Amino acid sequence: MKIASCRIPEGIMIMKKLIIYNMCLARGGAERVSVYLADYLVKQGIACDIVTEKKWDSEYEVPEGVARITLAQDKKLSAIEKFLKLRRTIKELGADTVLIMGVPNCIWVIPACIGLGVKIVVSERNDPRNFLGKKTVGEISRFLMRFAH
Repeated sequence: MKIASCRIPEGIMIMKKLIIYNMCLARGGAERVSVYLADYLVKQGIACDIVTEKKWDSEYEVPEGVARITLAQDKKLSAIEKFLKLRRTIKELGADTVLIMGVPNCIWVIPACIGLGVKIVVSERNDPRNFLGKKTVGEISRFLMRFAH
């Protein structure tokens, strides 16, 4: 029996390992989506880790087969510490794709990915034009999203 060969069209990204970045896994919509997506991907044979800045007492449970990395549990990191620790974590985990959950997280994750050769995907559940946070955070995030894939 002859099996037809399959050619993947140019531009289609095949993920081998994904990092999902979220501020935490507390009981919110993006946090729930992060956990569900990680579970689904692992079941499809794609390695997936969840990286967060903090860990709270009441959070969604991390699925089996998904590593959870917390950047700073007991202390607040300075901007430089956060950037360096995040960059080092992304390098050590060896992911080919980073999924950023929420526009404000772009400020840390996109610069941390520069030069690492990873694909950057941003997922926002709200209209970024109606960002309610600090005006400068919204402007910087919108600028940095241009570097996402």
